[in-house]
Amino acid sequence: MSRGPFTATLRAAVVLLVLASAGRSAFAQGEAESIQAFVERKEQWGALAGARFVIEGRVAFLSPQTIQFDRCDLVFRLPPGTPVLPRDTRVAEVTGKLVREGMRVSFDVESLRRRDSDVETLRSRRGRIDSTRPEAWFELADWAAGRGAFYEDSELKKRAEELREIGLTAESRRLKSDDAAGYLELARRAAAWNLDQGVGWKFTHDAVRIELTKARNDPMNNGGAVLAMVLKSLPGANTPLTPEDEPLRQAYDRNYAETYARADTDTRFKLHRALYIQILLALIDRDIDPEGKNGYAVAARISSQIPELETLAESHRKKELAWLKSRVTSLTRDEIVDFAKKLTDRKEDAESKQVRQDWLRSREPAARLAGTRGLTQLADDYIALLNDEKTAITLYEAAWVSNPQSPEVTDWLTKRGLVVDGNRWVPAKMVAQPTEDRFAQAIQEGQVLPGMTGEQARAALGTRPSSIMRQASLGQVTELWIYRTEGLVVTLSRKTGNSESHVEKVASLPDEAP
Repeated sequence: MSRGPFTATLRAAVVLLVLASAGRSAFAQGEAESIQAFVERKEQWGALAGARFVIEGRVAFLSPQTIQFDRCDLVFRLPPGTPVLPRDTRVAEVTGKLVREGMRVSFDVESLRRRDSDVETLRSRRGRIDSTRPEAWFELADWAAGRGAFYEDSELKKRAEELREIGLTAESRRLKSDDAAGYLELARRAAAWNLDQGVGWKFTHDAVRIELTKARNDPMNNGGAVLAMVLKSLPGANTPLTPEDEPLRQAYDRNYAETYARADTDTRFKLHRALYIQILLALIDRDIDPEGKNGYAVAARISSQIPELETLAESHRKKELAWLKSRVTSLTRDEIVDFAKKLTDRKEDAESKQVRQDWLRSREPAARLAGTRGLTQLADDYIALLNDEKTAITLYEAAWVSNPQSPEVTDWLTKRGLVVDGNRWVPAKMVAQPTEDRFAQAIQEGQVLPGMTGEQARAALGTRPSSIMRQASLGQVTELWIYRTEGLVVTLSRKTGNSESHVEKVASLPDEAP
């Protein structure tokens, strides 16, 4: 075989191999190949000499002899008599062959014709799209994006973004109503394509709405995942709204889909907060007692997490206060103290005092039935809760009537400057009788009073003590007279050398006393 035929055969094989490696090229399909694709194979031009091409692209320069395509340095030679293209031609199509002359490659044009501009082509192809097929939108978007990048055409790039958004929206219509993961995937693709952030927000918003519904319907779902999703992916969610934003929040609550769809970017920042509030309230609502008895706990969560809804927090506090007021008489002591403090903290001092009075008065019948201990405990509460010593004295007097032998009652009344006058206690200054007369009356009543002599104490109790304990120290002798039957311990003291002792105090005998 001669060298000439072999070289020709080898070149033909290379051409076929290159064409095959390019896949289903545009010219193989009877369609024009773009200059962009043609330039990408620049290293193969020499090997493709003699191959026939149909190429289209933007015109950079046109003369009777040559045509130059934008972003391509190859010379396209026109044959004599080639028809002149209109002056407004932006895109042209050539048919011809690559020619190699030594190291130089050029393109001999066989025919030349005008093509629609890129904008016209985009409009035409868009009009033929099946709008229900996301793939069709993505294919056209890829064409516009690729051409826009090649020609550095910002308008085509923008159109590509619009087409991709339309394609994603068409794809979203195929998703199941509860497919949150599907919406998040669309948001991810929008971000990967560097689409406007609002596109990704919309799909994330849809995913969050789905997760919110799931959380509401699942008591075991604590909402942590959906809250984290909002904070991570929807900016503005953690920024409290202003009072002026309240109508917007209410509009979102009424119709979130329409409100969000119509909102611009700045408004969506606020709507992300409105969505976040909805989620928080949905979680808080789970724990709200229908009677309002945990209103303060609910209000604390609202004030902490949603400070712009302080009015709502206050409404829950009022519900708990109303619930407490409706059952004042059944509250425990700790509960009434807490209730009163809540009212005082709200500067409702008169109401705070009233509920304490109502609670104490409701306790009196039971206290009287309980006798001495019940009356003294209630009296102590009057002092602790109302600083009402007058009522406390009345109750201690009633306790003394119930048990005149109670040393605790006698001591309490005595410390307040009161003395026994017949069957009642009165201020000491109102009693003019001598001390001896008081002692004589106490002896008749069987009562031991401080200041009595030992003989007077024995006379009052009518018997000797069960046992006597004596202790001497520093010139003084102290005696404890123990009356087991009466359950009393009488403490007496005298100076060393004196024979007569006097009563210092009277106390109840402890259960474990010897």
